[in-house]
Amino acid sequence: MPRIASPFLLLLATACSLTESDEDRQLASFQRNAGLYFEGGKFDQSLGLIEKGLEIEPDDYKLLSLRACIHLRQSGPASGSEHKLLDQSLAEFEEVYDQRDLEVHDRHLLFYYSLALQKQGNRLLTEAARIDKNAEDAQGRAARMNAEADASLARESVLLEALLARGEVLRLCHFHLFQVALLTRNDNGLLDHGEKFLEASANDLKKTQEEIDRTTVYGYEQFQKNSLQQLRGDEIGVRIELGERLFARGDFESALRHVDAILAIDPRRSDLHYNRGQILRKLGRTDEAKNDLRTFLATTSLPPDSIKVRDAVEALRQ
Repeated sequence: MPRIASPFLLLLATACSLTESDEDRQLASFQRNAGLYFEGGKFDQSLGLIEKGLEIEPDDYKLLSLRACIHLRQSGPASGSEHKLLDQSLAEFEEVYDQRDLEVHDRHLLFYYSLALQKQGNRLLTEAARIDKNAEDAQGRAARMNAEADASLARESVLLEALLARGEVLRLCHFHLFQVALLTRNDNGLLDHGEKFLEASANDLKKTQEEIDRTTVYGYEQFQKNSLQQLRGDEIGVRIELGERLFARGDFESALRHVDAILAIDPRRSDLHYNRGQILRKLGRTDEAKNDLRTFLATTSLPPDSIKVRDAVEALRQ
């Protein structure tokens, strides 16, 4: 004969189900609103919702990830002296990272964790450079810090490469791998990721300009214009480094390509007219070089006795 559940047990099961459902909805609300506050730069409000959500689910992946991201964003500059929040964010990222395998992590966790590792690498390199050379064991301490910095940057590279393998946030991944190569003096990596960044950036620049041309909403248009300005600034910074490396390698045609691209964006860059003059001289294009050197001399704020000014004047006399 089948057993019949008592009305009390049925009511209890229903009550538990409703409670669990209410908690799930509340947790989802905390996740959503904490994320919105984070995107809006309201970190204290976001942290308040995160802590409430963690009372419901202490191991919640989204909330723990977001808390680590906020502490990273709140941390001081790598060149500063206060790194409590950076240390805290790194510990929190490590805790969340241990929850899953690399391949299944959320892209925001991987990307922001990589930024924390890069900041830590920058911090250690800065501190190593500041060690008094006359202090006891200065050389050993600097070597240890540099090794720790290299390890942190290597871990960052692993996370960014994982994102690249998934085809996610290509421009930002190549940009930060470019910066890693710059910090570690890896010229081959710098040239590789620099070129790939420019390729990905060209697509984002096109899309951003299309949005500016399409929209009729002033606030959204201003947001896109600010994004365009940031993209252009990053492009100029990368092209300057690429141009210098290629010039040092004797690849003058490729160096000229990057200098030309910068001057197409901002023809008022006096220093780049000097650089282009130097490149054109190496290529034997003397008359063109002199035109750039004249532009440099007419626009530079450097004093008359500076090396570049004296070099340009001498080149024009030849």
